Amino acid sequence: MSETTISKKEINLNTLEADVLLNRFEYPVLLVTFKGIIQTDGIRYDTYDLHTPNGIVKKNKMILAFMAEDAPVLDKCISIDAAVKRLRLRTKYHREDRPVVITDEMLSEAVGKDVSVTMMNGQMLDGTLLEYNQYNFTLNIADKVVLGYRHAVHQFQ
Repeated sequence: MSETTISKKEINLNTLEADVLLNRFEYPVLLVTFKGIIQTDGIRYDTYDLHTPNGIVKKNKMILAFMAEDAPVLDKCISIDAAVKRLRLRTKYHREDRPVVITDEMLSEAVGKDVSVTMMNGQMLDGTLLEYNQYNFTLNIADKVVLGYRHAVHQFQ
């Protein structure tokens, strides 16, 4: 009888991020990264990367994701904090080096409530917190779903 070992790279498709990107969003999807916005017509989900037809996007470089068809509405709702944008903040590579900006307790208390989130790139999101997990959260902004990456949050209220 042999023992089965699970690879460190085994992909967990039972996460909030995978559910939103693979099941709930309709393509094309806009991926907001620290380098800009990438429009993609599909994603192959990996443990640390998002594989798009145009290349690989590292998850630690991700800030937000939403459906391209929602962009006109969200563009009117998402403002920019110029002071934060000028700081040119980036996610620390190692998780243990990242500051804890939002705790699970804060998120648990905020589910279903209106919140304000400022991302490291200066984008300011005001919406209703729908759900969260260890790495992501979803907001309802003007009846549009936005997937946020917790590692890219600068401030949460």
